Amino acid sequence: MNKIRLKEKLNSQKGITGIDMVISIIIMALFAGLISGLISKTYSLSIETQKSANANAYVTMILEKVDEKSYEEVTNNFITNLLQSGEIKIGSKAGVLPDEYEILKFEVSPISIDGEESNNVKNVAIQFKYYIDKKHTKSKIISMNKLKVREVYKN
Repeated sequence: MNKIRLKEKLNSQKGITGIDMVISIIIMALFAGLISGLISKTYSLSIETQKSANANAYVTMILEKVDEKSYEEVTNNFITNLLQSGEIKIGSKAGVLPDEYEILKFEVSPISIDGEESNNVKNVAIQFKYYIDKKHTKSKIISMNKLKVREVYKN
């Protein structure tokens, strides 16, 4: 008799059973975890993209200043001079590089043509490092080169 009543209760269409409730809660928990993971990954990717874009903009800004200045003004302490004079602003404070960005190398060297150093062309190499996270554990490096040619003026 008990078996018949139990079968009738299980086959009843009157509402939600305990098993239905447990299964639905498990499915909701799985999807909530999946959605929160996707949101977290999307946020970190957008931060990384933003920092990469800023770093590229800063390097491009420096290399554009190389174009603007004369051949003699472009030396190994060129960036320091630009920051101190306030000609370029990287970050929110003038003259100071933010913590999440670092200039690893700024090197100006003459170009060798057929084993001879040229007095009219310089290679300007810059390496710019930016940190993706606040703890400075993940970073990326951007490297760019540019040629600076001596200006020739004829009367």
